[in-house]
Amino acid sequence: MTRAAALLFAACAAAAAGQAPPATPGDASTVFATASPSVVVVLALDAAGTVTGQGSGVVVAPGLVVTNRHVVQGATSVRLQQAGRTRTAHVLEQHATHDLALLRAPLKAPPASIRASKELAVGERVFAIGAPQGLELSISDGLVAQLRPEAGSVRIQTTAAISPGSSGGGLFDERGALVGITSYSALRGQNLNFALPTEWFEPLLRSAQGRAAVPTRVLMRPERRTGATRIVIEGDGAPLRYAWRSSDARGAVLELEDVDASAVDTHVDVGSAEVEHVLVETLEQDGRQVTRFEFCLMAPMRQRVYPEGANLNLVFERVPPVAAANPSPAASPEPPSPASSAATPTAPPAPGRLAAVQVETEDGGAAVWLATGPGAAFRDFVLRGPERIVIDLLGFTAAVRAATGAAAIVERVRIARHSLTPPVVRVVLDLARPALHTVSAEGDGLRVRLTPAP
Repeated sequence: MTRAAALLFAACAAAAAGQAPPATPGDASTVFATASPSVVVVLALDAAGTVTGQGSGVVVAPGLVVTNRHVVQGATSVRLQQAGRTRTAHVLEQHATHDLALLRAPLKAPPASIRASKELAVGERVFAIGAPQGLELSISDGLVAQLRPEAGSVRIQTTAAISPGSSGGGLFDERGALVGITSYSALRGQNLNFALPTEWFEPLLRSAQGRAAVPTRVLMRPERRTGATRIVIEGDGAPLRYAWRSSDARGAVLELEDVDASAVDTHVDVGSAEVEHVLVETLEQDGRQVTRFEFCLMAPMRQRVYPEGANLNLVFERVPPVAAANPSPAASPEPPSPASSAATPTAPPAPGRLAAVQVETEDGGAAVWLATGPGAAFRDFVLRGPERIVIDLLGFTAAVRAATGAAAIVERVRIARHSLTPPVVRVVLDLARPALHTVSAEGDGLRVRLTPAP
């Protein structure tokens, strides 16, 4: 029996038994099952978040995706879609001449196996997988029509059908290995399609793999039983390089070098008893890109930082109150004399309720009136990023739920009560633009004056 007859007999027997025929190299379903998990949809968005372009991409290393440069060129942000999930991507490398771009994103997709394009032979069967017209994971097959020598490799001419939206997708051989990046079709011709060789993106890949990982998520994990909040900054590969500093026990700053925080929200609310919120910003310092995380703590905290693989762990623990020393029985203090009692001033009782918060326009700026009652003790500080002023009212146990009034410079007022020692009511002023501020006691309250920064 010839090999062809044997294969036909096996296929007929399987069909008779109600089973699919055994997969063989070159079978379209086998190639699709092998290669499609590595193919993604690439979306280019403008500043308003509107999709302005769509193409395809191929995962070529953990968290790294190759696509055509023209797919993401001019985009304000880039997103990847796969299996119903969307991930934010960051453009790491671009090559204008070769029309290639390398993206980084927190993907769990397996990388495609890669074969050198110059190893192909004319007439070899190939398969294109991409998202033509946005139709995710479409497969077509064809032949290598010709190999056009170019830049030390070959540009692949193929009869495998591609359409707009296929740009940046994968061209695979009969074993599911990536041999090219589908790029364009000739307008004046029939079935004249071209793919870029794998040799062209290898330098981009080597450059990106030598760079630090990107923080992909910031996870807040309040640990109620231990009185601590653990924050995990997840990397996507290499260990994160970081610098940590804490000016006092109420705040801390973490700086990550040569990374991008495009997948991390610029403001992360925590709301635990230890950490209220985190500000995230990306800066340029001495030619280096630095991503800064600034932590606003609710009270003095013990702080620990330790790496764990590609992740970084930060732990904030409440400092237990210092117990008063028990007086020695042999040294009982004598009761104070009436004269000494009269000479010792007594502190006024701490106010217990923030009765009102009023926002109003004042002299080109704004004023925020806090009705605290006389003798309010407070602490204020400013956080960078979106301008934010925080006023802590010490010893307060109750507060109104919202502010009244409005001013153009004050975008939002948030009021929160925290069961700390002493109890604290926190007033957070989110500003529409940078401003200078002063806090002063006036009558039965505090007035926060805001002046637009020069």
